[in-house]
Amino acid sequence: MREAAKAEKQKCREDMRAARKAFKESLRSNASKEAVTAAYQSMLEKKQQLSKARLDTLLSARDVLTEEQRAKLFSHGSKGSEE
Repeated sequence: MREAAKAEKQKCREDMRAARKAFKESLRSNASKEAVTAAYQSMLEKKQQLSKARLDTLLSARDVLTEEQRAKLFSHGSKGSEE
């Protein structure tokens, strides 16, 4: 399950990095306020997509794990579910 979600999350991370880079470049440049705001919104959307992908993975795992397995998974926090 994690392997299947891994590719999607990797793509989301790459998209987020590209959006963050575009936002930073727009700040450094002579871009209009509207362009900077649009770049910022794009970066936020990519960040939200990544968070949603992480949540979807956790919810899918929760559905198939026993109570004991869930307790172990969630006792490590969200980081343990991404490794």
